[in-house]
Amino acid sequence: MTDDHSTSDLEFLTTDQLAKARVKKALADLVAVYPRSRLTNEQAETIINQIVEDLKFRFGAPQVLVAIATYRMNAMNRYYPTSGQLAALAQSEVQHERVMRSPVRGPEFPEPGPDGKPVSRPLRWWLQPKRFWKAHWRESEIPASEQEPYRNWIAAIKAGAVPYREPNDY
Repeated sequence: MTDDHSTSDLEFLTTDQLAKARVKKALADLVAVYPRSRLTNEQAETIINQIVEDLKFRFGAPQVLVAIATYRMNAMNRYYPTSGQLAALAQSEVQHERVMRSPVRGPEFPEPGPDGKPVSRPLRWWLQPKRFWKAHWRESEIPASEQEPYRNWIAAIKAGAVPYREPNDY
């Protein structure tokens, strides 16, 4: 007999329980990808519960799920992940999210590139000849403490006072 108001068991779970169930399912799916010899279902469930307990207070379910997917997609991984490996990947995801949400951009928070991930520049990039500058690099982005020395250095190059530098390159 069916009832029009029948619901699945998942609808009665709270958001935390649902997130925990999703993480457990993703970890259980990893058991199929990374099988262990002579591992019983009870042992697999114990390992999964331990990993969930290790990670639940430090990270949200989205970060843990991304960490699991990242671990699974790495061709170098041959064994079931430890909670420490997943924690390191989840921490990386947390830092990436923090950078992307931050309104502040600077040396600690570089502008995101076309793929959305932060792009770094070489140290003292402004001292390279302009022909090697990337299209989005601007003189206005040179740190304030370096702008005056940079202008003096360029003036000395254009005057021919700096050896091994071509004035047309700057």
